[in-house]
Amino acid sequence: MIHLPFWARIEGALQRVFDLSYCVRTALAVLPAVAWYLYSGDLFVLKAALIGVYLLIVSESLRPSGLLLLMHAAVIGISIGLFCLSFAHAWVFVPLCAGYAAMTHGLARWGEGWRSISVFSFIPALYLGCELNAASNLPLAYLHLLRCYPFAVIPVMRVSLGNLFYERRVRSVEVLRDYCRWRYLLPRQKVTPEFKRLAIDGAATRALAVLCAAVVVEQFHLDAGEWLIWSAASVSTGALASTGAKHRDRLWGAFVGVSLGVAIAGWVPASAALYGFAVLGVSVSIATLRNYRLAFALRCCLCVVCAAALGQGSGIGWLRLSNVVLGGLIGVGAMYMHHLLMRRWLTHSE
Repeated sequence: MIHLPFWARIEGALQRVFDLSYCVRTALAVLPAVAWYLYSGDLFVLKAALIGVYLLIVSESLRPSGLLLLMHAAVIGISIGLFCLSFAHAWVFVPLCAGYAAMTHGLARWGEGWRSISVFSFIPALYLGCELNAASNLPLAYLHLLRCYPFAVIPVMRVSLGNLFYERRVRSVEVLRDYCRWRYLLPRQKVTPEFKRLAIDGAATRALAVLCAAVVVEQFHLDAGEWLIWSAASVSTGALASTGAKHRDRLWGAFVGVSLGVAIAGWVPASAALYGFAVLGVSVSIATLRNYRLAFALRCCLCVVCAAALGQGSGIGWLRLSNVVLGGLIGVGAMYMHHLLMRRWLTHSE
């Protein structure tokens, strides 16, 4: 029997829970923004850092060139602006949400890479657009976020270029030349007709779920409606089995994470430093934990801690839990409705 050293066993246990190298790269991408926030107190820098996290997710999975990373960042920035413009008119906001949600699945018919780009544009655009909508001067808030954009883009480009140097094991001008080339996100993918059909079904289901959720948010003027909308979109996977499993995972994570966060919040002082490191924890947990339930529970817990660090109390946690529950139910209902409609249509067509 081989006895591993103590630290090797610890590392092995952590690797089963975290992708440690990914944790380090995410921290490197977010730390400059956290450091600037601690120095200046500018919350918009942390919002830009969250955009950087989603850019990094796409960068890690697709290995795009620097130009395509810039293109993705521009798409997110334009999308945030579109959401900001749409909030004054429900008849614009609701179809915009539904159309964007449909695109997140619909683009998959040309390859999984395009689905990643669209999903990780929709999430930051929706969340940050809703947050900016609460600002007293929306145009100035949006322009200020754009001024903070270098904190989102430059660290991620540095990390992705470092990955390229590490994979090639050389430091040469050729690596830089390849990084600056305009090339496709992925090699050409062979997409089967069945894969295309599933992508179209998923797009229809997600559009229906998000349409219903956005109508509920607008009709009842719900706070933090972006959580409800994305919860409905997240569970609408296009398949009944995975939709139910995803909803159960999110319910478990929200209940455990919010309960733990509320228990911790009573002991948390209002602190800018604590808020900055809690945001860092949220950023690191988005894609580095291997277990989705654990990752979602940690994010819910840290969201409550963030609110407590800003002196807002723990009520935000129960609001998040209710939005996750209601959004998930809307998503599951939309999935079953689409399934029944498709089955009836197939029956009549026969």
